[in-house]
Amino acid sequence: MSARVWVAVAALVTGAMPVLAPSASTEGSPPSTYAVFAHPSASYVEVGDTFRVAGHVRPRAPGATVWLLQRLDGSRRWTRTDSDRLDRRGHFDLTDRPSVPGVRSYRVLMPPANGLRGHRSWSMKVAVLRWERLADQQPWASCGVTLGSTVQIGGVTYPASLVVTGFAGCMPSVTYDLGSRCQTVRATYGFVDGTVLPGAQGQVSLSAGSGTLESYPLAPGGRTFVDQAFEIPGVQRLTINLTTFNNDTTAPLSHVAAGTPEVLCLP
Repeated sequence: MSARVWVAVAALVTGAMPVLAPSASTEGSPPSTYAVFAHPSASYVEVGDTFRVAGHVRPRAPGATVWLLQRLDGSRRWTRTDSDRLDRRGHFDLTDRPSVPGVRSYRVLMPPANGLRGHRSWSMKVAVLRWERLADQQPWASCGVTLGSTVQIGGVTYPASLVVTGFAGCMPSVTYDLGSRCQTVRATYGFVDGTVLPGAQGQVSLSAGSGTLESYPLAPGGRTFVDQAFEIPGVQRLTINLTTFNNDTTAPLSHVAAGTPEVLCLP
């Protein structure tokens, strides 16, 4: 995971705890309590994706059952999500497939066995994110952009799109207030099929505040559309700029669109 993604997830999941549980034994003496060492496969997952917690128990207890416990943010109740039997090395591999977005905590329980007391790992916080269509949301600001259109780009139909069809008297753009809760934006940017004319030029860019995050130039005979996902950790307000112009000032303008733009966010 890149440093950039890690910083973003740390902002989404506040107060994440270490995932190693210390042994209760004194050095040199036989342990009286199991120690559970667990680590998550990710700090955030999409709704419906499989999330894994792997680790090991010491001392080893081959065949013993460990449990994955889960608690939704704001709840005090832990529920059992999955179980696994320890292999001969004391290792386990547990999974969950969250269906509801939000922040939740996981921990691994080793019950008492073989005369030793049971133990739990430290709590692990995970953000479960969902994809949201931008065109379904109320923009913070908009000028010269038609919201919610269905367009065709590269032979594919895209509902809930943003499109510029001509001269708008302003720099065509739409801004959404994301509240720093989103991780990624994705869309297909390009000329709308059937509107590309000789001399047409287009530009799509993403910006936050006064800075440009990414830019995609468009031109017939070159790149007429692009599928792109871009990380936007910590972005408060995201602006999508759609520009269309023609070298022949007497020619109609080609249509430029963001096909079904979506953001991956906490609710």
